[in-house]
Formats: sequence, C-alpha cells, structure tokens
Amino acid sequence: MRTTAPFLLGAIAAVFSLAACGKKYDPEPIGPYSFCVTLSDCDAGSVCLQNLCVDPTTALTETCLITGASCPDLPGPTIDLASGVDLQEGDAALQGNHLLVVRAILGVDLYAHLFDVSAPIAPTDTLGGVSIVGVRAEPDRPRVSCTGFGFGMVWTDSILGDRSVWFGRLTSEGVPVTSDVLVARHGQEADVVWAGGDFGVAYTNPPGSVDPGIWFTRVDGVGFLLLDEPILVADRINGGAAYPAIAHDGQDTYAIAWNEGPSVRFALVNVDGTVMFDDEVGNGATGVRAVQVVYNGDGWGVMWRSTSGPTMRTLMPSGIPAFAESSIGTFVGEVEEHRLAWMGDRYWAAWADPTLAPGAITLTSVGLDGQVIDSTSVNGGGVSASPPHFFGADELAGVVFSVTTRPGETDPDDLVYATATCN
Repeated sequence: MRTTAPFLLGAIAAVFSLAACGKKYDPEPIGPYSFCVTLSDCDAGSVCLQNLCVDPTTALTETCLITGASCPDLPGPTIDLASGVDLQEGDAALQGNHLLVVRAILGVDLYAHLFDVSAPIAPTDTLGGVSIVGVRAEPDRPRVSCTGFGFGMVWTDSILGDRSVWFGRLTSEGVPVTSDVLVARHGQEADVVWAGGDFGVAYTNPPGSVDPGIWFTRVDGVGFLLLDEPILVADRINGGAAYPAIAHDGQDTYAIAWNEGPSVRFALVNVDGTVMFDDEVGNGATGVRAVQVVYNGDGWGVMWRSTSGPTMRTLMPSGIPAFAESSIGTFVGEVEEHRLAWMGDRYWAAWADPTLAPGAITLTSVGLDGQVIDSTSVNGGGVSASPPHFFGADELAGVVFSVTTRPGETDPDDLVYATATCN
C-alpha cells in the first residue's frame, strides 16, 4: 500500500501494543533490522515495529501494492523472466524494485524467485528458485503480502495429516526469517493481507470437515497470533471450494469475500474479531478460486466468475452494494482464478481467457460503477497460461503468469512473464 503520514502514525502507535510481547521467543537477525523488545532497544530515529527496529524515514516509505496510480489503458511489453518456472500455484508481490514470485510444487516444497525489476527490459533473477519453508508435504496456494520491510506469506499443507494453515515471513531480499508458524490446525484455501501493523488471515473448511466455516485471525509481524481464538465469520452451508479473499481498509476493518455455492458472500470484521456485516452481494458464481476483494479508497470491489464470465460489484464501506453487479467480460470454459486490483482511479482485472489466442491473459480496466473502460489481451507466445498474479507499486505494475508451450519447441520449459501496465 502507499505509505502515507496517517499510516506512519498508525504504525508508530502500534509499537506500544507490540513492544511487550517479545520475550516469547529468542531474538533473531532480520536482514538489515535488529530485534527489539522495548522502544529503548532501538537506536535514535528508529521505532520498535513488529519487534523490528525500523527507520520510518526509509523502510516505511516503500510502496508495496497497486494503489494510487493512474495507468495507461494499454499494457506495456511482455518480458521473459525465467525458464523452468511453473506458476500454476503461486503469487507475486512487489516491494521497491524487488518482485517476489512464490510458487508451490505439490508434494515437494515452496520456492521463491526474486527479480530486480529496476531495469524491466532485462530483469535479474537474484534467487533462482530458493526453497523458503521447511520439510513439506503437499504445500499449496501460497499467498504473499508486502509490509514495506519484507513479506508475509500463508499457505496450506498436509504435513500434520489434515490440511492446515501456515505463516512465514521473508525479508525484502526473499530470505526466510521465521520458522514455519502454525496458524490453524485445520484450514484450507488461505489468504493474507498486511494491515499496517499486523496481518489478517482468512481461511475456510468445507462442510463435513473439522471446524467447517469461513475463519479469520490476525498474526503479528513475527508470526504470533493476536487473537486468542480464530473467529468464525460464517458457517459453511454448501460444499465445494470457497477460496475466501481478504482485504483491509488501512484503518481497522477487514473485508472477506467468498462463494457459497452460487452465491457470493461478503463480510466485514474489525480488529478485535467482531463480525460487523455478512450478506450476499452477488449470485451466479461458478467454478472455484474465483472471488476477489479489494479496497478502493472509499468502499470495496468484489469480483467473481459467473456462468458467462467475470462479474464485479462495488460496495459501500458498510458492505451495502453501491452499484448493480456488472459483467466485465464474456467467455465460456474453465477459468480457475481471477485477479483484481485498485489503481487509484479504476479497477484492473485479469484472467486467463480460453476463448482468445492460446496463452492469452485478458487485462481489463473498470470504473467504480463496474463499467469497462478498456480491455486488451497479452499473449506470452505459448499455448496455455496459468492464472495471473498482479504485482505493482506507484510507477510499475503488471501481471505474472506462465506458459507451458512455446511454438517451435519440442520440449519447452514453462516460462514466467511480466507485463508492465504502469510505466
């Protein structure tokens, strides 16, 4: 998110609630930052934030998410990032010039690639597929969120038998700095958002499993749970995947959106875990992994896949719909996952489109009222594309995806591409 003076004040205020919790674990080096328990542990000019001594004039002014930027209607060039990288399950986030791409290989591990995109024409891979968690058993669906001085990540894993939710933290250099933290003994389909002082995590369990429902909890920057117990946001009535998405308003409210059968549901949860709103905001949802939610500066945007294609709706801060739901594209066929971002004056949506040329990703800009401003396709030169993953900051934004075949190659590697939309 763009760091502003109110955010900085909120971050410093968070120090006083976090400074006393440091004696639960042994101090550890965290890249360029020092471990702190109290304010007096930090040198002059630094604050104790998330148990790190942080210089707010540098670390907290980095931009991390796609917000506040006015973007051209058409994307920039497609860039070859790396070969041999399959992004079927993964995520991407940008901090400063560092683009972190995290991917999962089921039954193997979670891997991170860190790219220096200060020169987008020839991005440099500085990690090259580094394992970032401990011994795993079927890790899947990693999700990352930028803090301004590193990244937080959640994923699910069956290493304990049933699938469970885990958390880890990485420096801005992509180096793990915590042991894997168990967030929920039972949980699937997790998502994470940085809230300026801690992380919000949403996950689900389907009917018939242990603890069925949509769940919410908060994790501090080190990995310790801030709520005594996870909050049951909503019961699960229908089976199947729900894949909840989570967003934050920059103050004290989290939004969670998910599909409950054909219904799209939306809930608001405050910092103490109280559910303030829960209602249906759309219908006709199909498929899985398709619901997205973002904060637009004065409300929420929710996107899902209906029977005819991607659909979205803008909600007021209270969760009440501000406009009617609207179609922002038309296609048939399976599309596993959409992406949605707010760019300061419009939404950007992305999805792999099976009706266009093989390997195509559709990028669509949408107004606050849900009306399409412009739409274009990006073709990475292959014959298939994975679900897209947005990254961005004030002056650079894009979408990361992979292609599995390139024309003329008999045994091609999978490739990761980035397409800049803000230059």
